[in-house]
Amino acid sequence: AEVCLGWGEEPAAGGLEPLQGNWSLVSAVKGGEDQQLPAPFVLTFRGNKVVLNGENEVATVAVDAGTKPAIIDSAAGPDGDQQLEGIYRSEEDRLSICVRIEAGVKNRPAAFETADDAGLALFEFRRQK
Repeated sequence: AEVCLGWGEEPAAGGLEPLQGNWSLVSAVKGGEDQQLPAPFVLTFRGNKVVLNGENEVATVAVDAGTKPAIIDSAAGPDGDQQLEGIYRSEEDRLSICVRIEAGVKNRPAAFETADDAGLALFEFRRQK
């Protein structure tokens, strides 16, 4: 059977299937300190695209679920020139993403922790039902 995703996005491939759908932000920590992000903060995975709050496509993502921890890379910005490297874990209705947020720095996080590194952010999401 053929699946129509709409909006021209590519089918979810590799490890993207478990990420598909809407995820509400539960917490954000940067450099070990809690961060307040504007509410609502909902990420929607549609194929390999990420949409923020149902309106703006903010990134294209690629994942490798076969690594430990699983990796997620995103390309954001008008030309996809803002590259972010991160790790993720998806457990039932929870999604954790730890990403290096320093522009131009290629140094993937090794753990879901930010306390010793101000350039790392950890986002915890819960799947919307």
